[in-house]
Amino acid sequence: MLNNIMPFVNLNSFPNGWKWNGKLKQHIKIKHYNNLKNLDDAQIDQISNFLNGQIMNSKIFSFFNWVIYFNPIPSLEIYFICERNIKKGDNFAMFFSKESGVHPIEELYGFAMIYLTCLSIIGYNKDFHTNILQNDDFIEIENITSDKKYKNLILNKCYKNQMNIREILKNIEHFNIIQDYTVKKDQITIDIHPIKNIKFRYIESESSKKLMVTKDTLNFYSKKLLISLAVLIFNALNREYLKNKN
Repeated sequence: MLNNIMPFVNLNSFPNGWKWNGKLKQHIKIKHYNNLKNLDDAQIDQISNFLNGQIMNSKIFSFFNWVIYFNPIPSLEIYFICERNIKKGDNFAMFFSKESGVHPIEELYGFAMIYLTCLSIIGYNKDFHTNILQNDDFIEIENITSDKKYKNLILNKCYKNQMNIREILKNIEHFNIIQDYTVKKDQITIDIHPIKNIKFRYIESESSKKLMVTKDTLNFYSKKLLISLAVLIFNALNREYLKNKN
């Protein structure tokens, strides 16, 4: 049945997507499959809300047990599909809107892996999606790792970018993961809340840039996942700025 979803496509449909599609399918079928099978269908509304997703109830999805829709950044739409089958085994897949092809294939894969990993964690730990952030005690993201590779990644992708954050704020409503922002004469603060227990805070002034993550978040996710997610978000913010600038 999954092949009948004509309006939506897998990564194979995008330039150079075959390699990334193969990797994504391998992660679903081998690394995460057993955890995904354990996802509680009765709690899928709560799980979707926790991931800032949306359950799709339109007719085209009626032959699936459930479908979660994710739209973290402009024009990126991901559909996680669950099809239960007692005889043949459960089937899980990730599809994308055709419009998602405006983004680099690496970012489509990157965001898909973030959501896949989170769903897998919830399948493994059924109470995981009830964990909420207790406070706004932040730590600078470059201080959560001693790995020079990740420190350089943060520096180059999150700080050394071309974006003008004030210009991005003019179109901020297109970023569903932006929770709140404050603009002062000499400083801008943006709260980025991609998942209920992941919260970044970005502060920019004329003299400095600072990206932070709540300390509570470190109790739930690997440092690699958090840094990868931050880089994906800032790549998207920078690209949005360049698009509107031109």
